Amino acid sequence: MKDYWNYRILARRTKSNKIEFGFYEVYYENDIPVSCTNDPISVLSYSDDYDEPIKSLKWQLEAMKLASEKPILDYDFFPKEYKAYYRKIKLKNIQDVMDKLESALEEGENSGIVENFDRTKNLKNLHAKHLKK
Repeated sequence: MKDYWNYRILARRTKSNKIEFGFYEVYYENDIPVSCTNDPISVLSYSDDYDEPIKSLKWQLEAMKLASEKPILDYDFFPKEYKAYYRKIKLKNIQDVMDKLESALEEGENSGIVENFDRTKNLKNLHAKHLKK
């Protein structure tokens, strides 16, 4: 038994009664989820050294991929699983989003514009586009 954190996808009902999905940090005590961040994570990395932020961003994307392989949790009834998820969308859609994010990061890295890559905005746009019923 141990204490740790990881990224998990949580479903959260908005004020307009829509369900939004995001990556959150989830904290565990004795391998049991006990809390999560209030808001979805922003995937950012800052450094004067070019290689370090790229490594950090790739690590974060890999951690998000791992999160996409786990059951989605319900933010409003944390730490219970979000059951409606299984009726509305397929896990493949989440993997498609992750693949597009990774591709966008690689394009940014190759073109030298990684520092201008707004992943929070892109993640929301990709979710809106790919996670529909």
